[in-house]
Parts: sequence; structure tokens; C-alpha cells
Amino acid sequence: MKKKIRPNWKIIIAESIGIIFLIHGISRLHKSYYSDIWKAFLESNSIKLKNLPEISLGDFLLESIMFGFYVLIASVVILLLIKWKMKLPLINTVLSLILVFLLFPIGFFEIDFITGLFNSIGAIFTNDIGFSFLISGLILTLIGLAILWKGIKINKNYTQHRV
Repeated sequence: MKKKIRPNWKIIIAESIGIIFLIHGISRLHKSYYSDIWKAFLESNSIKLKNLPEISLGDFLLESIMFGFYVLIASVVILLLIKWKMKLPLINTVLSLILVFLLFPIGFFEIDFITGLFNSIGAIFTNDIGFSFLISGLILTLIGLAILWKGIKINKNYTQHRV
């Protein structure tokens, strides 16, 4: 008799939220590395931007957007490998990938309210933009990893109870 593969929406939502936090957290860590460019961009200081030899503004903005996409792919691949190793169903992670991937074209990761909310986490501790991005990136990454771990635990318990 064939097993019916049914998605568990609790797991899908938990993994999607965890991946979103992970993307925002690691993007903040990436921005903390380029904090001088980001600071000049936020201050609209064209003289500082021209004097920075590392990367042009357009390349920096494109790289920042693409970095989130790379984090999405890497986190889903790692989740799939962990679930495959633990012999858990992969359908929930695939649906989480599709759900989070659909958020990229609508600009969810660049909405001012959300980025302002996540930026304020680091601003509580310091006024320096580099350290602020670093602190908020670490906090958001840890929150994302904790949510993903909880999603794996829910999946493991759900699968054991169904057998």
C-alpha cells in the first residue's frame, strides 16, 4: 500500500519563517562587512561613494539582493540534506522553498518596514552602523536557525506519531 504524502502546514510555516529570518540575518552580516559603503549610501554622500575603491554602488546593491537568494538556496539544500539523512519527508521543505522564493519578486526582503524593524534590533545596542548590522545579523541568524531546528523537531515528532 502506498503512503500518502501530505504536507504539514505547521512545518511549512515554521521552515519558511526560519528561512526568512536566516536570509535577513546573513544579509545583515554581509552588509556589516561593507558597512562603509552602506553608510555612504544611506547618507547619500556621493563623494564618499566615489572614493571607495572596493565595489561600485550598483554592484553592491545587486550583490546584496543576490546574496539573499544564495542564502535561500544554501539553506534549503542543507535542510534537504538533514531531512534526507534523518529519513524525514522532503515535501514540506520543497513547499517552503517555493513559498519563500515567491517572496523575492514582490520585494519582500526590501520592504522598508521590515528592514527598519530588523535594523532597529542592532540599533538598540550601538549607533555605529557596522556593529548594528553585525549584532542584528547575529541575532536574526540565531533566531532563524532556532526556528529551523524547531521545525525539524516538529517534523520528526509528526512523522513518528504517524507511523
